[in-house]
This record gives sequence, C-alpha cells and structure tokens, in this order.
Amino acid sequence: MKILKYFVLGLLVIVVLAYGGTKAYMYYSLKNKMDQLAQQFSLFGQLEYGGLSTSIKGSLAVEDISVRIHGMDDELRIKAVRYQTPNLLYLVQANKQFEQGRIPESLSLSVEGLNIDLFGEFTDRLEQMVNEMNFQLHGVNPLCGGRLFFGPRELRDMGYEEITSDIQIGYRFDRANAQIIVDIMSSTKDIAAARIQGIIARIVDTSFISMMQPDHRPRLGQITFNYIDQSDVIEGYLA
Repeated sequence: MKILKYFVLGLLVIVVLAYGGTKAYMYYSLKNKMDQLAQQFSLFGQLEYGGLSTSIKGSLAVEDISVRIHGMDDELRIKAVRYQTPNLLYLVQANKQFEQGRIPESLSLSVEGLNIDLFGEFTDRLEQMVNEMNFQLHGVNPLCGGRLFFGPRELRDMGYEEITSDIQIGYRFDRANAQIIVDIMSSTKDIAAARIQGIIARIVDTSFISMMQPDHRPRLGQITFNYIDQSDVIEGYLA
C-alpha cells in the first residue's frame, strides 16, 4: 500500500510540475513575442499591455492593450486579445505546427472591448478615408445623405462619443469533407451585431505547401451573413 501511495504521489508531483513548466514556457514565450512586437511597433507609435495569462483550457491572453500612433493625441484601447485552443497540450502543439508550416486544425481568436474615441485624430484620419471612398464611388447606390459609406461623422451626428466592439474569428478543419469551416462574429455596443459563416473547400491537408498545389488550392464555398440592428438611433437617422 505504501508503495502504491508513493507512486500515486510521485505521479501527481510529475503532472503538477509538467503543467507548471508548460504554463511558464507559454507565458514567457508570449511575453517575448509581445515585447518584440512592441519594439518593432515603436517605429510607428507606442504599444503597451497590462498583463498576460495562460489557461489549462488552452488559451493565451494579452490584456489591457493600448495603442498610440506618433503624431496623434488619442489611443486605441483593447480589453483583451485571446487565442483559444481546445486544451493546453493542443496549444503547445499548435505553436509547433505553425513552425512546421502547418495551421492547427481548429482555433479561435477574439478581440474583447476594442474601444475607439470618435473625437480623436485617429477617427479624423478615418473620416478622410471614408470621404475619399464616397467621392470615388459617388452615385453608386448612395444611402442616406448621398453617401455609400458611413464613417465617424455619421456616428457623431447620432450622438455617439465612442464605439466599443467585440470580435471573434474561429475555424475548424473538417477532414472528412476536405474543408475548413470559418465563423466570424462581431458586436458593437448599442449599434449592431453581425455574423459571417463560410466554407473553404478543397482542403485535404493543413500544410501550407499542400494548399499551394494546383489540384488542392482552396476555393471559397458557401457563405452566410446575418446582421442584427441593435440601435433605434441608426434607424431614426436613416429615416
């Protein structure tokens, strides 16, 4: 009995140490990558983050992100960017697959709490881009006010001071049917929610080399799009 007891305790210690070592490896690997990204981004602006986390459920998260562009007085804020896989072991294997030129068979990436101030220089630049697009496509099925595309100006006119969005992008490799099923969801607080689901066909293997072969080049298949208006303000503005 004592031998069995010590064996079980020893096995438990090994499992705990292995789990702790794997979490530590993933944490410091993520930290190094984020620090490298922040250094590279310093040419254009400032990238800061408040914390990093890993989970036994197979997720990595970068929290409290702020992005500032040189020459602009406002910032883009993100509550968290989360990379989700089925479990911790899958997460480790997924990183190795990327290094081997393969994509994991399933994963999900989410951006939570993406916040943009509608009265900053960043959105002023965005408004210039929207104006240029409307000018180039003037007269092509214009919507309200003769504009095809809405921008920060319209949102400000409707009383919005900022926008906060959540975005989730995920996919799953369906080996039996040689396809990848893609699911993209977005929700902007008090404005709208949307979901795009699609199928990428002719995927017989998840290696990049296989996808480049003439007989196996991916082909976009069925696409569905759902949109839910979550604001009475927009409907009244368009009216």
